Amino acid sequence: MKKTILIIEDFAELLRLWKKLLSNEAFVLTAETLQQAEELFQRHKKEIDLIAVDGEVNGPVNNTVILIKKITEEFPSAKILAISGDDNNNKILINAGCGHSVTKPDTWKKIAELLA
Repeated sequence: MKKTILIIEDFAELLRLWKKLLSNEAFVLTAETLQQAEELFQRHKKEIDLIAVDGEVNGPVNNTVILIKKITEEFPSAKILAISGDDNNNKILINAGCGHSVTKPDTWKKIAELLA
């Protein structure tokens, strides 16, 4: 059975690429904004196996932190992967509740590992 991943990324081209590359391995939900991500999470929270979140979706990392805290408060066992080219952003997101982090060059390997 295919697993479900929610990818939160504000760069539309990268989001389309992720969906194309992962669609054979998982059911892929995509969100370009934090609001879309929250709506998708609320609709599909029981089906989502992994949430991959860009460290700077739509601006300040603090907005992403707020969403991660909401998700982990409501669904403490959520598997969330912070993805950023900036290690400091990843540390902030880990402290907010992400259980995993990766720098952008290693993203595909980490997603495959977490979906296995």
